[in-house]
Amino acid sequence: MRCRSTPLQLVTEYLTLLREEENGAKISRKASDMIEIPSVRFRQANVTFYVGNIKASDLCTVGVIESWDSAKGWDIDVQGYQRESYPSHYKAIAGFLKDNPNALLPSSILLSARKNELGELKFKVMSDAIDHAFGYLQIPEGRVLYVVDGQHRMHGLNHAIKEFRQKRLRDFLLPVVVLYDADKIEELSQFHLINDRQKRIPTNLAQALLGTVIDNHPSVSKMLLGRKGVWWMKAIMIAVSIHEGKEPENVWSGRITLPNEPKGQVAGASLSSFAKSLQPFYSDTYPHKMDNDKLRAYLIRFWSAVKLTVPESFSSTRDYVIQRTTGVYSLHWVSSELAKQKPKVLKASPTEIKSLLEVDHVHMVASAWAKKGELAQNYRGNARFRDLADEILEKLGFEPSRPREL
Repeated sequence: MRCRSTPLQLVTEYLTLLREEENGAKISRKASDMIEIPSVRFRQANVTFYVGNIKASDLCTVGVIESWDSAKGWDIDVQGYQRESYPSHYKAIAGFLKDNPNALLPSSILLSARKNELGELKFKVMSDAIDHAFGYLQIPEGRVLYVVDGQHRMHGLNHAIKEFRQKRLRDFLLPVVVLYDADKIEELSQFHLINDRQKRIPTNLAQALLGTVIDNHPSVSKMLLGRKGVWWMKAIMIAVSIHEGKEPENVWSGRITLPNEPKGQVAGASLSSFAKSLQPFYSDTYPHKMDNDKLRAYLIRFWSAVKLTVPESFSSTRDYVIQRTTGVYSLHWVSSELAKQKPKVLKASPTEIKSLLEVDHVHMVASAWAKKGELAQNYRGNARFRDLADEILEKLGFEPSRPREL
């Protein structure tokens, strides 16, 4: 019977493994067709992990980043979830590595082998115990590993090696964790948890993809019940769906700025801002528990009514702020309160909603929404957006969203 190794034995075994690698003992690796990652294999929650180190040049060879591609739609099996890399970010890392011979990058790179999709990998065992094994994870020529976390470090090293000609960095060792047999849903969840909880990069696209499988995977719902909750993911899905909608009356068609797309002349509010502004519809005090399709339909009709009321303010997102942060936050408060106080509004036509809005001759005029106008200059931040919404509601003859101060 094998015995559980002590911490000292673990360290000794791993150092021996590394020493064998340095001396070339018992290694049949050919640099041209095989990459071997010295690592520890163990299981955690029914997922196999490999924890070890990888040379920068090897990482740049096998590492693949699956970025969002709008042409692939919402098939979670083929769609990517990461934003394109920021050149300024990875070039800064490259410069740091070039200028500092003793630079450290101690954080581990998280990779996914996607065994069920790409097939098994061989693990050459050098030392085995009850709950772990030491050896070499073998990556054959042509096989890739998906980069879940660490794309800018990988690009930074690649830039330093190729553009700054820092050949010494080819052998720079990076700590690495490989998810071997996790499915893509778990991979997406880990990406979201790592980046969203640490506020490192936006994970809106990953959340929207996870939303397509939430009904069949309760664990995804539990995982997202953190800082924002499931409502946030649903709001992201609505925002993307409205952006992609082709209805003639949809004033937001192609006007929401997605994280992985450059800002154009017609771009309006960002995906994140649009989604956050929908929070009133998911409040505990909001009485209408609508599914995404019904809420989406109502929002399209409401915004169509706004355009019928103030058409000029929709002519340019650069000259008017009605489709920028000021507009989406304040008017979504207005739209939620209209539906709360007058439920028939939920099924009203754009023309019928317009008859309610045009009563306000102060705010529902194009000049008020001009970029250099009163609303853009005097209402900034969430609290002021809600103040604006309450002022509009009162002009329309409705109760404000917050009780009046006595």
